[in-house]
Amino acid sequence: MVNGRTKKEDPVGFISRLLRRKAKERLFSSEEWFHEGFSIMHSSSDYENAIKAFSSCIQMDPSNARAFLNRGISYECINNMKAAFADYSRAIELLPEDGKAYYIRGMLLSRLCDAMAINDLEKSAELGYKPAKNLLSKKASQSNKSPQINIDQSPKEEAIQVFTESIRLDPSNASTYLNRGMAYERINYMQQAIADYSKAIELAPDYAKAYYARGTLLWYLHDEASTEDLMKAVELGYRLAKDFFDQKTIHE
Repeated sequence: MVNGRTKKEDPVGFISRLLRRKAKERLFSSEEWFHEGFSIMHSSSDYENAIKAFSSCIQMDPSNARAFLNRGISYECINNMKAAFADYSRAIELLPEDGKAYYIRGMLLSRLCDAMAINDLEKSAELGYKPAKNLLSKKASQSNKSPQINIDQSPKEEAIQVFTESIRLDPSNASTYLNRGMAYERINYMQQAIADYSKAIELAPDYAKAYYARGTLLWYLHDEASTEDLMKAVELGYRLAKDFFDQKTIHE
């Protein structure tokens, strides 16, 4: 109170407070949800939350092919292949001239040993997508057989090639090393897998999933260093690491 009157708020302070409140109340646009999902997917590999962000984008804009494509990639990263395939297919419906979408779906089908992979990869190459052209050309040069016969022989090796190319383009992406490590582990290239997990940890020292992946692999190899990795994953809040410990405790 000043001389019996209520002191007026500084106009600048009032406007600033009002704008902050409005900003807090403002809902994300579909494009902002897309960028949120894209950022989460590539910076933290928190694919579940990336999927939620892309889903919010799609709910607001069901015609956003990029959101379907990137949500599909996120689904594939958590091994939900059915959902990934559905999202890739929807992206192709929305953008039938997108060579990249055909290529990504083709690579998924290849990893699943589905003979239909060749159709998507050939369509991608026809649309001028260079990675598809290079892949088919390499396959043709490696064998006198047709690409269709050869394409599905080693889907896990194909995954490694894709991740290796991604690493060449962006050697600082820890999640790509993690994914390539998991691909190596699936074909029993254990030392290569450990090397990639270690590189992922070097690039992102708080990458809980990488500690968990390396820790479980070391555990199966009867390496005592596994405990340190798994404990670090627990410390970083990775639930699967705690579940792993609890399960082993029950069975010991």
